[in-house]
Amino acid sequence: MPLSKIFTVGLIVLTFPGVQVFGQFSSLRQAEKKMEQGNWASAQQILSKALHKDSLNVQAELILSAWFFNQNNPDRHVDSAYQHNLRALRAFQNSPIKQKEKLKQDQIDSASIVWLRLRIDSAAFENVKHINTEESYQDFIQKFQLAKERPAAIELRDEVAFVNVLRQNSYSAFEDYLRKYPSSHRAKEAKERFEKLLFDSKTKDKKMKSYLSFVSEYPASPYRVIAEKNIFEVATSAGSPEDFIKFMNDYPQNSFVNRARNILFYIDHEPDEKKSPLWMTDSLRKVVEISKLNWAPVYKNGKFGFIDSNGTEIFSPQFDAIKEDYKCDPVKDDILVTSNGLFSRSGVHLADRTWFSKDLGFGFLKV
Repeated sequence: MPLSKIFTVGLIVLTFPGVQVFGQFSSLRQAEKKMEQGNWASAQQILSKALHKDSLNVQAELILSAWFFNQNNPDRHVDSAYQHNLRALRAFQNSPIKQKEKLKQDQIDSASIVWLRLRIDSAAFENVKHINTEESYQDFIQKFQLAKERPAAIELRDEVAFVNVLRQNSYSAFEDYLRKYPSSHRAKEAKERFEKLLFDSKTKDKKMKSYLSFVSEYPASPYRVIAEKNIFEVATSAGSPEDFIKFMNDYPQNSFVNRARNILFYIDHEPDEKKSPLWMTDSLRKVVEISKLNWAPVYKNGKFGFIDSNGTEIFSPQFDAIKEDYKCDPVKDDILVTSNGLFSRSGVHLADRTWFSKDLGFGFLKV
């Protein structure tokens, strides 16, 4: 059977002994025969000489690729098979038109060269999957740039690396992972674990200075609010008005300043109107104004509403029911309990419908 016909079976036959593929030059045929006989060293020597004479010898590069890829070769090396295959393709692409035509007569073209490369890629990927380490996948990704398995290798690399940092379970390990693989499918989880471990590590002594340092060093951390909450609680633990005022003055950027202000407002529930404290906001001053007047319920068209002691309608009739106490005495509560939920005197809807509430004082309501 002519050698050109044998090649039509496909380049995969190069991975098995006993098959000759190329027939244009006697030296290359001799190399094929040596491979058939298992004389791998002599075959390699012949091919190396051919390439020394002509570095763009497409056939020699392709046979050498098959030489390294042959499963019976004791010096089998998939990486080298890949490199020689790439050289064969470049040599073919740079060949003159007449030479390409001669090569195509032996069924050698870019498609057949790439077909062998795809087989080499797959074999290399199976090898790294068997090793299954971050380093082996990274090596495949770097060397086999054209492999269709490369995306899968990237995902497997990221997964193996993530399992490794899970074992270490330190914020520095997750930080390193995110630096190396920012596009990993595990990046979101790694980021969440990093932030939690970082916060726990930096504030493990639960001291005020640690929380202050954390807020200063990591202002974008999702745990900043927790740190600020701890700063607020420690700074105001004595519960005196002076503590809340000092907290607001010392930490004006703290997200709990408004809470401190609201609690302080209820501690000093009736501030002197002529000596309005500097910490008072317009909304709190509005609460003071609203609280001056008692309210009374009104009933119209089957609905309850509220008017103040001047007869001004504050809430138009809209509630099916209101707290029973409101029907007997002037309404002084800061928070109104209605069938539609809880409302502040300023008209803000605070919570959905509930009849179970208790005023705990200092602006807190148990629902």
